[in-house]
Amino acid sequence: MIESFYVRFYMVINVGAVAGCVVIPLVARSSITIAYTIPFVLLLISVIGFVAGSSRYVDVVPQHEFGMGDMQVAEGNGENNVDKPNFSDVAKICMLVVPFNIAYSQCPTTFMVQGAVMKPLFGVIEAPNLDIIDSISVLFFGYLVSTFFYPYLARRNIKLATGYKFALGSALGASAILWSLVVENMIHSEYAKSGNQINVMWQAPSYLLIGAGEIFSISTAYEVAFTASPPNKKAFACAFNLFCIGGIPNMLSLGLYRMCDQWFHNDKGSGNIHLIRDYSEAHVANYFVVLLGIVVLGVLVNLLNPVRNWIASVERKAADASSGSVANTPKPTPTSTPRSKKLAKRNDGKETDPLLKALDHKKYMEDAKKPQIYRMNTLKAEFAKKPKRKGRA
Repeated sequence: MIESFYVRFYMVINVGAVAGCVVIPLVARSSITIAYTIPFVLLLISVIGFVAGSSRYVDVVPQHEFGMGDMQVAEGNGENNVDKPNFSDVAKICMLVVPFNIAYSQCPTTFMVQGAVMKPLFGVIEAPNLDIIDSISVLFFGYLVSTFFYPYLARRNIKLATGYKFALGSALGASAILWSLVVENMIHSEYAKSGNQINVMWQAPSYLLIGAGEIFSISTAYEVAFTASPPNKKAFACAFNLFCIGGIPNMLSLGLYRMCDQWFHNDKGSGNIHLIRDYSEAHVANYFVVLLGIVVLGVLVNLLNPVRNWIASVERKAADASSGSVANTPKPTPTSTPRSKKLAKRNDGKETDPLLKALDHKKYMEDAKKPQIYRMNTLKAEFAKKPKRKGRA
């Protein structure tokens, strides 16, 4: 199942995030230099491994999507391209997860500001340490969704629409912001009542909800960016999807923060609100209300029938183009690796790749069904190319 594949792909990304959140801070207490050296060495090893295995990679033969005859028809009739997937549609779909990612971008920003005035757990675990909960949540809910939820739906021939996935992820993001508003009220109430701070672990549900939302929003966006994009734009579509996950939401959040800057000041006009006394005079709750409105808007947009049907039509066009055209499937060269060269020699140069064998057989069977006109003006449906019979010895 491709849905489970992209969920697990996103889980693997977060395995590195969990390891980094645990190992790097511990090493940094002893040596900052060693802490920065560890990721550099690991990235260098991955590059070396990637280059070292290049001799085993399957090269792709450049393919034209249309033949010369088809190009002439396409120039004369623009309707031929109507059912083709295009990058602009995929880009618009990726933009639908921006509201959720605005909520997601609050983990290292506004959540930290709020957590700075909360009491550390056991005097050690502070707000910056809670970011690991988000990655753990991705691993936990990703395992449940990819192992049980999606297979359960598949056994009943149920395909959860992409619009519903985006809406569900955004709803979980909205729930995280709503819980932050609850925590904000608890901070002010406790300080007004006793002058004390509440425990920082009250923020944990927000990180858990954000992590669960990532499974339905971000992993689905990865899936759509690759599967619904044209063959020659897949890498660009995936790059644009990353821009919608990190770039655009961060820029919008920065602009929003600048617009709402006054809410992060105390009564004296100072932006230094890291002490509970100054924080109690700020109006950070107003900022969370604005965030909640943005994410709820994302939920409503993705639930609209026209939006959901349009996403489904884009995915259907991509699926039809992939299954209906051999040109959309990259053909690996049979002699691109040492192993394939040996196989080619052993088989007298005949094609050995299973995929291309299947495609050749499909073409052979299609040719067999084409009617052939003979000199006697008879119309017969038989094989276009009859295999030559060897003469008897």
